[in-house]
Amino acid sequence: MALSIGLLLATIAAASVPTAEAAGKKRKSATNAQAPGCPAQSGGSPIRTVVVRDVAGKPFPIPGGTTVDLNADIRSILITTLTSTQSLAPMDANSGGEPENCTSHVELRATVSTLEMNLQEYGLTIGYTPTGTHSALTSATGETKVRVGTLAMDFSLWRCSGSRCSAVAAATANQNTVDTELGFKVNFGLITSGANFVSHPSFNRILRKVVHAGVQQLVQSPRIAELPWSATVREAIPEAGIFTMDAGSQERMTVNQKLVVYSALPAIGACGVFKAIAYARIERVDPVSSLAVIEQTLDSREISEGDVVMLKSE
Repeated sequence: MALSIGLLLATIAAASVPTAEAAGKKRKSATNAQAPGCPAQSGGSPIRTVVVRDVAGKPFPIPGGTTVDLNADIRSILITTLTSTQSLAPMDANSGGEPENCTSHVELRATVSTLEMNLQEYGLTIGYTPTGTHSALTSATGETKVRVGTLAMDFSLWRCSGSRCSAVAAATANQNTVDTELGFKVNFGLITSGANFVSHPSFNRILRKVVHAGVQQLVQSPRIAELPWSATVREAIPEAGIFTMDAGSQERMTVNQKLVVYSALPAIGACGVFKAIAYARIERVDPVSSLAVIEQTLDSREISEGDVVMLKSE
């Protein structure tokens, strides 16, 4: 069964795997292979590369007349937080990493839906809600006591094929989900940009804790297993029934993980077409590569360099 590379990287074949055969013996050919479906991980879950989209939020005025936009700096916090997880690795689409139209990829989207901070000594609130932005004092001198009343963020993971995306997991976090002091003092006369405000130690700590809470909810979702992942065959020895792929322990590959190997077919159009040709099992894992043993062939063609490898569903 042939499928485009966009659909291929979002779904993989689901079928049972027979007992491994000794290297060098003739392997059985499979017939009536099942159509690809969403994967359930076997032997662990490798790291998924994630495109971190721009954070959505509203610029708002602060005392003194400056309007600040925190979105870019909150996105930086989000990228740092993702890097510390064992499930997701950020790919910066704004630095030349934008996925191609024919490939599947994972996107992380975040929104600061509400940010309200109370200026206690003035009895005013700065920030915004989904319905609008609060006005601010035209001037304020010295340090002002500020307390975060509401900081609500939404997070979601999306499985995308080209420009078509579907949500896989979602989470919310706010100031009530974190254990930290929400009050601090700030001299608004020294705040000239969103970066200045976000770098304030107390405000920065609050932001990081809320972002961390949301990301932790995402990575703990069982639906992480549905996100696309793939590797590439870098060397194949058909007569020995083995091949090497470019993913290893650094991507959390483990021994005995089940794999499906896809080969490109001649196709008309902008995107390639791929067909499942073999099932395999990881025999050895090194830091940046893994050695796999072919367990069942699905097609007469042999595995070769450049073939696509995906996880096999159980």
